[in-house]
Parts: sequence; C-alpha cells; structure tokens
Amino acid sequence: MTTAPCSTRYWMTTKSEVGKTDFKWQIYEVQKCSTGAGNNYGHSTNIRDPGAKMTWRLELEAHVDGFLYIRIGIRDDFCPESVTDSKTRVSLGLRICDANGRMIPGIEGFTEVPFIVIGKGHSYKLIRRDTVLGNPKLYLPNERLTVLCTIHYLTSDIKLADQLRTPSLVVPPPEAAPGMGNILEEARFSDVVIAAGGKEFPAHRAILAQRSDVFGAMFDADMAEKRDRRVTIEDLSAEVVGDLLTFIYTDSAPNIEKLASELLTAAEKYNIPRLKSVCEAQLIRSVEVDNAVTRLIESEMIGADKLKDAALLCIARNAADVVETESWDLLWKDHQQLSKEACEKMASYIKHLTE
Repeated sequence: MTTAPCSTRYWMTTKSEVGKTDFKWQIYEVQKCSTGAGNNYGHSTNIRDPGAKMTWRLELEAHVDGFLYIRIGIRDDFCPESVTDSKTRVSLGLRICDANGRMIPGIEGFTEVPFIVIGKGHSYKLIRRDTVLGNPKLYLPNERLTVLCTIHYLTSDIKLADQLRTPSLVVPPPEAAPGMGNILEEARFSDVVIAAGGKEFPAHRAILAQRSDVFGAMFDADMAEKRDRRVTIEDLSAEVVGDLLTFIYTDSAPNIEKLASELLTAAEKYNIPRLKSVCEAQLIRSVEVDNAVTRLIESEMIGADKLKDAALLCIARNAADVVETESWDLLWKDHQQLSKEACEKMASYIKHLTE
C-alpha cells in the first residue's frame, strides 16, 4: 500500500493530495455468487490502509444484469459487516489477472469513472459473470478469480472522516478461565453470599477479589463483609448483580444489551476495567438521537470518555432533532458545562463540513 500523487484526469482540478492503495484480491467460489432479484454479498474482504487510517470494504456482487460488480465502502469499526456514512471521494481501478498473467481491465475503473462520494458504498462493473464461468481455465485458475484493485482517495476527505468518525474503543482481552460458569452455578465450596434485590448469590471470595480490588479490600479489612461473609448491595438490582457475577466468573454478561448502563455503573463501583470497556463499547454502538443526551450525562458521571465522545458526535450530527427532545431541555437546565460542550461540538461539526 502506498500514498502517492495520481495522474488520473478526474483528479487534476483538486488542490488536495491524492492517496493511493493497491490490493490483490483472490476470490474463491465465484460460481456461488448467483444472480437473483437482488445482489449477492457472499464474497467480501477488508483492506486496512495505515495511510488513510481506515479500513476499506470490498464486496463482490452478482447483479440481475448478468455482470459481476465490485462494491467499495468504508468499514464500520463497531460492525465489521457494514459500512459507514463517511462522505469520502474515491475512485476504484479494477483489473483481472488471468491464468496467463495478462491484465484485463474491468469494464468500469478509475480511468473511466470520475471520483464519487461513496457514502454507503458504490459499485463498479467488473465483467460478465457468464464470461468468467464459461472459461474457468482462463479466469479461475486454482478455482479463484484474481482482481487487482487500486483505490484513489482525497486525503482531505480522509482527515475529515477521521475527525467525524465515531470513536473506537479497544476492549481488553478475556481474563476468565473456561469452566468458571459451572463453579458459579453449582456454588461448590462457596464462602460468601452476595445479596441484592431480595435474592442471594453464593460466591467465592478469592475469585471476587481476583477480579475486583474493591471486593478484595472488603475481605482483607476488618469489615462486616469479612466477618459475616455476606455482601449486601442495595443500589443494584438482582438482575444486574447476577450479570455482574456472571461476568466476574465467565467474562460474559448475558443481558448486556439490556443492562449495559447499569453494568457500567457496577463496573465503575467495583473497579472491573474489562467489564467497563465492554459496557462502554456496547453503549457506543447503541447511541442514537433519542438517547444521545442520556448517554452523554451517564458518560460524565462514570468517566467514560469514549462514550462521551460518541454521544457528543451523535448530538452534533443530529442537532436539529436532538434539540427537540425533552432530554435536551434537561441537559440545558441541569448540566450547563455539558450543554456548552455539546454546542461547541455542533459548531466544530458544522465548521468541518463547510471547510
């Protein structure tokens, strides 16, 4: 992969530098990319471009017009099977490498198509499907179609997309050992009881202390929890505590989609960094107009910086709708500093779009 000036005539009028990425894509089982009422998305690949600081997503499509197409988009970091709304101007050059090593230009390539705004993705016509399947010895050596892809993009668009992209969050690797779920469920040799919401959960002090230094401090110090071997949690529901303990033992929370906010609070209270990261990532994925202000307030209370950035960006992108919600009035009334930050983000977003 390289970044270099491009001589394509459609890019000559811009003052921005043009980046370039080359990629060799070998596609197996092309015959399974069948035509129908819609397109087939069964063949795809992701191209990580360090220069652009993003991942391009390519998909092979079989259209009802009988042609194979290559579709290009920008991968969403939080949902690898989808592409984002990033308005990046790109041009895709396509060549097929046949069994004889000859380069066959795609029907549409960067020398024929002006740069376009990909948004949700853009498709380029490659070759007739029947042509490929009708001569597999030429086009499918070793049962694979080899496509050489050249992506040109404006670096100014990449910089803007990077500034407006939903923040990513790296979740630490799993910490629990296999089979720990059985230990929690069977409660063998349990030596402490966790009580919440009228329910009791037998547990093991050594395991709790290993995953949470807050639990560890309870059991080390001369506190009621150590003497009574009982921990009563009054500010969390039994459902949340159940998922909290399940995560401590198994590194998974079965109800995280529903309980992410409450579990984030629990993770902060008991200092379980990985659970906090998992919950924050889940909440980032769920940020939308109706809950953006709520997520912003939560993030400030918990100290979840990435969630805060995602909420502010959602508010900026959807300002006209967000300011009509009841939660916006609450933000303006009770959280003046956050209101100021939200307005600053709106202004910054508008500035980037108009530059």
